[in-house]
Amino acid sequence: MGYPVLDTIENIRAVLERDQIDLLLIATAQPWYSYVIEALSSSKIKNLTIRWIPHELFAKSPQQLPTVIPLHDFTV
Repeated sequence: MGYPVLDTIENIRAVLERDQIDLLLIATAQPWYSYVIEALSSSKIKNLTIRWIPHELFAKSPQQLPTVIPLHDFTV
């Protein structure tokens, strides 16, 4: 879709550690958040915050979206 890809989800831990990332924002229409959490659960990446946009919002038209997009949190 034209977005840069850093690596596969299977290698996400290595990318996060290598680049010292402290915030991972997930925006996808597919409800696959548990897969990301599972991929990261075995690692101990300090101060990593995972936030995602609720996948239900992707089904709404731009006029139906809230002014402030709610984000869900999960910290590893």
